[in-house]
Amino acid sequence: MQPTHHQPASRHVAVIGAGAGGLVAARELRREGHKVVVFERGDQVGGTWVYTPNVESDPIGLDPNRTRVHSSMYQSLRTNLPREAMGFRDYPFVAIEEDEERDPRRYPGHREVLMYLKDFAIEFGVSEIVRFETEVVFVDLVGGGKWKVKSKSKRGEVVEDEIFDAVVVCNGHHTEPCVAQIPGINTWKGKQIHSHNYRTPEPFRDQVVVLIGSATSAIDISRDIAGVAKEVHIASRSVADETIEKQPVYNNVWLHSMIKSVQEDGSVVFRNGSVVLADVILHCTGYKFHFPFLETNGIVTVDDNRVGPLYKHVFPPDLAPSLSFVGLPWKGALFPMFEFQSKWIAGILSNRIALPSQEEMMEDVKAFYSSLEASGTPKRYTHNIADYQPGYEDWLAAECGCPAFEEWRKQIIYRNPEPFRDQVCCNFNGGAASSADISRELAGVAKEVHIASRSVADEAIGKQPDYDNMWLPSMIKSAHDDGSVAFQDGSVVVADIILHCTGYKYHFPFLETNGIVTVDDNRVGPLYKHVFPPAVAPSLSFVGLPWKVVVPFPQFELQSKWIAGLLSNRIALPSKEEIMEDIRAFYSLLEASGIPKRYTHNLGDCQVEYNDWLAALCGCPVSEEWRKKMHLEVSKNKHARPETYWDEWEDDHLVLQAHEDFKKYTLNGVSKK
Repeated sequence: MQPTHHQPASRHVAVIGAGAGGLVAARELRREGHKVVVFERGDQVGGTWVYTPNVESDPIGLDPNRTRVHSSMYQSLRTNLPREAMGFRDYPFVAIEEDEERDPRRYPGHREVLMYLKDFAIEFGVSEIVRFETEVVFVDLVGGGKWKVKSKSKRGEVVEDEIFDAVVVCNGHHTEPCVAQIPGINTWKGKQIHSHNYRTPEPFRDQVVVLIGSATSAIDISRDIAGVAKEVHIASRSVADETIEKQPVYNNVWLHSMIKSVQEDGSVVFRNGSVVLADVILHCTGYKFHFPFLETNGIVTVDDNRVGPLYKHVFPPDLAPSLSFVGLPWKGALFPMFEFQSKWIAGILSNRIALPSQEEMMEDVKAFYSSLEASGTPKRYTHNIADYQPGYEDWLAAECGCPAFEEWRKQIIYRNPEPFRDQVCCNFNGGAASSADISRELAGVAKEVHIASRSVADEAIGKQPDYDNMWLPSMIKSAHDDGSVAFQDGSVVVADIILHCTGYKYHFPFLETNGIVTVDDNRVGPLYKHVFPPAVAPSLSFVGLPWKVVVPFPQFELQSKWIAGLLSNRIALPSKEEIMEDIRAFYSLLEASGIPKRYTHNLGDCQVEYNDWLAALCGCPVSEEWRKKMHLEVSKNKHARPETYWDEWEDDHLVLQAHEDFKKYTLNGVSKK
């Protein structure tokens, strides 16, 4: 945080949009003492979470003169994060069990999210400062660093120009469709629709549908329409070109590589060589950032979906702090991030927090863009913060002088970034790594292989792609004396062998600590950061307890550096009381979020942040960017190509970066070759 010594300022601020970002921005600005007006073209708060059955006049969303609908909600949509991780910091998204109108599920439907946002607006008095049915049509910089905002009511009445000290743009980015560019698509005679205009599956009954995309909405919609469509063919950029896989559970869903071309006769040609005669192409291909009302004389542009230049995705250096954006980053827990961004903006506008100079901000932006280019990240992924969201939010929190992202929230979000919610995930073969490997190996010789998994719905039973003798049922319900095994999906198999690929217990038969350290439901504890028991630290420590770690060796190294530095007094531990308090808080939050004790040491997608935290304590560099990106590539490839990921990869550029770093490393003064 950079405090300032200027007098506190109260500014007149326009907030554009009353979705989640606009609501929390308005609250934080008011808390900081600013006068706020929120412009909302709809008749209620909630933004994209306001479901409507209405769709646009152009279903693919290319006609600039089409009738526009703001929301992209489809009727069946449920959150892909648990509610406790979604909510704002000081207004938890808790289930209201006693109200029959509410949805108490942990992954609720879109209506429950809208009701939460309405409750938030009422609780903090934001509703009273929203001008509903008022669309901002023009925002322009005027003299003295102020902004002119022109708006019109739903009835078309033009409001007098108003002058504001600052404008915060919170208009969302799920309204302007991005459509796949495919040879022949402009003359294809079938129907095309963008997911922005998808509401229910019924229009696709008995149709052959090609769905482009493999992100959350694509997975949801493919499942939704599979129940009524004749065939569903999913085209994905994230799988190998030769991919064509029948999907488990569904008899009419296939996963293909990307489309190569479409033909005038309605046929769709995939890169894997297969051809489908389709009725509909459904583009689940994301959205463009769109600010038709904003005039900055070319200072802020949208280039290949990069809004820039922006300092930390929020401030354009040449116009800061009078112009800012909330909610541009994507992939992650967005509501808490909106809150941090809003606190930062509000504190800067009041002179409580200082920005770096324009030159320093611009230098930071250039360095960020250069790093993206060097790593091969396309411009359109500039605002995808999936790889570093916890670090970004913790940085914002530090700037604002408030606590960082809670550990429990990180654990929930980053252990399982795209939860299965009650569904079977397409292309999921059940079990952990050893289970998947062994099942494939056995399939070559066994008569039948049945994989029982807790990770799929109770009614699941699916023939596995590429194997005629492998099925994925739900978990085993019971086993009987006659050799039969009954599954929770109702199926029964007479088995010769049950092979338990069910993990391991922590086991220290040699260690006597008089009860100070115990193993309880596979939780080794109490341990500070999975390493030190407070009562006997630093004389007793553990290396290598965390699991679900893609790259364990570097983590062992960092844990070992920390231990060695502590034992030499080069690094200091907090007091025993502080350590114990940290552990209690961690355990309490795991319990509150429903995470069983046995998953205490499951780092999952938090491993990068954990390793960087260890590195900072040890005073050594954080994990190399190529290593972080390689970790993500490995995870993606294992999911997309479980059979071939060892021998096929697409991250040669990361391998080259790794070898460049290897040349720099030394051992006893001798370069490692």
